[in-house]
Amino acid sequence: MFLQLNALNKLWCLLFISFFITSITYAQVGDLTITGNIKLKKQHDRELDECFLHYQDMFSGETVIIPIVKDSNGDFSVSMQLETYQQIYFSKVVKANNQNRYNTGMVYFSFFGKPGQTMQFNFGQDPFKLSFSGDFSLENKQYQSFMEAQDREVKNVYEGIGEKKLTSAQIYEVILKSNAEQLEFNKKYFNNHPTSPFIQQQAYFNSIYGAQGAAINLNLISGNYVDQAMIADFYKMLTKSVVTNDKDGSFKNLAFNPDNNLSFKNAGALGNREYKNFLTAYFQVFQRNIKRPQINGIDDKDMAVYLLSKYPDLKPEEKSLLKQYSDDKGERTGEEKAAMAGLVTRYFNEFLQTKDRRRELGEYLAIRDPMLRDLGATRYLFKKLNYTEVEYLLTSIDDYKNGVENAYLKNTFLKAYKDVLARLKDGKMPQFAVLNSATSLTGDDLLKQIAEKYKGKVIYLDLWATWCGPCIAGMDSSQGLKKSFEGKEIVFLYICVNSPNETGWKNIIAAKKLDGEHFFLDRTQSSSAAKALNVMGIPHYAIIDKDGNLVEKKATTPGDAKTQKTLGLLLQ
Repeated sequence: MFLQLNALNKLWCLLFISFFITSITYAQVGDLTITGNIKLKKQHDRELDECFLHYQDMFSGETVIIPIVKDSNGDFSVSMQLETYQQIYFSKVVKANNQNRYNTGMVYFSFFGKPGQTMQFNFGQDPFKLSFSGDFSLENKQYQSFMEAQDREVKNVYEGIGEKKLTSAQIYEVILKSNAEQLEFNKKYFNNHPTSPFIQQQAYFNSIYGAQGAAINLNLISGNYVDQAMIADFYKMLTKSVVTNDKDGSFKNLAFNPDNNLSFKNAGALGNREYKNFLTAYFQVFQRNIKRPQINGIDDKDMAVYLLSKYPDLKPEEKSLLKQYSDDKGERTGEEKAAMAGLVTRYFNEFLQTKDRRRELGEYLAIRDPMLRDLGATRYLFKKLNYTEVEYLLTSIDDYKNGVENAYLKNTFLKAYKDVLARLKDGKMPQFAVLNSATSLTGDDLLKQIAEKYKGKVIYLDLWATWCGPCIAGMDSSQGLKKSFEGKEIVFLYICVNSPNETGWKNIIAAKKLDGEHFFLDRTQSSSAAKALNVMGIPHYAIIDKDGNLVEKKATTPGDAKTQKTLGLLLQ
């Protein structure tokens, strides 16, 4: 288990107490309103005359996108609800694969805002012109000036490294030197330019958390093993000379507040992007280092207990069988063993996924620092709040409730969890989505058995899984292809393979409004279908003609023009 050495625990306590400094007072939850004028210039073919604001949500780790709608003169007005100050970024929308993309990687400028504020900014792209007025305008002007000077005078820590593979010692040497140069620049700049304490503190956060994040990233790029102890050791090296700028321009050691009851909502670094990037990198390292146990089989009693708690509406004979296995009494007949084996096969993937989620959450809940534990556990579960994974969290929720102490984090997550469950419950199956039973499908010719049902029609087959992101993303193109053949003798056949449960399957069909013919195959059936199509990966597409012949074992994607042409020829 991580963080078991006493000295390391003390260091982590100091480390994460220092992360949550309460040196600034913040407003309560409220709306930040921004108005202004934007003039964009198209600099390459992919760029659009559209833009957006974005920031990273502290508690979920996800990017929050706020689209900007301009009028014909470039005037705009947007509002966003904030819970603390935020560093907000401005970017442009680009066109990629015939879709509009919010490209958060290309940032033109950033600024700060707080709940309850009203501010204005005017931006011209070419030539670059940026001005602020209203609330926080002084701080934002100061920050722009500081960043412009820093970009001119301070070397980027990644500059000159390129594709070099460095040892951890070399990386720390580079970053410690870079951080010292950054702090020296900060000292000189703030001595010569009167700057608000808020911006000075943000500059400090940029330096120390940027250095921490860079250390993790460069080690990962170089293929070096990174663990929590290494991160703590490097932080200790950084803080040996940690200093911050005082009001009179002199340097002083940063004072740590040992209060164990610091509020996440009052923390000084909560809105700083470098701080959030560092935490994201830290939790990525933590997740990567969680050891995956070898699966040697499933205990029938464990499976029985799980199914009885998860599925109260099982058939009476199935519930009776599971009750016998959960009580673990008496010998089982051959018929009972076969019936239980069938249930294990049916729910095998779902059970393992659910068990795995609970085990991984347990690793986060075992972290000894309470702030890090609560934030890590909450972020871990937030990332699972989607219609493909929320079904696997049932046994984890009670562990989360009992293991997390921070009431604000806990209530925020549990509300989001309930909202997702409510949306899934209210989700309606599309009118023309047909869910076919696969229980009678057996043998190596399983695919032929399915195709026989649609003889006389062309079939475009989509082999997918509930855990496959590219499969689900491709369904949007499938909808467009479907519209182009509306009223024609063609069947859009969706076969779900190697997926944990039918609930997640139905959730996706409802959420994507996926009209068509649907089958859910168990592991044995999935293997047969994959073998018939020579599947090497998913999503996998195939085309069957009106006579039931498999004319393309590996067809092009639904968004490819060749697909439409091939289907059109077969329909003639």
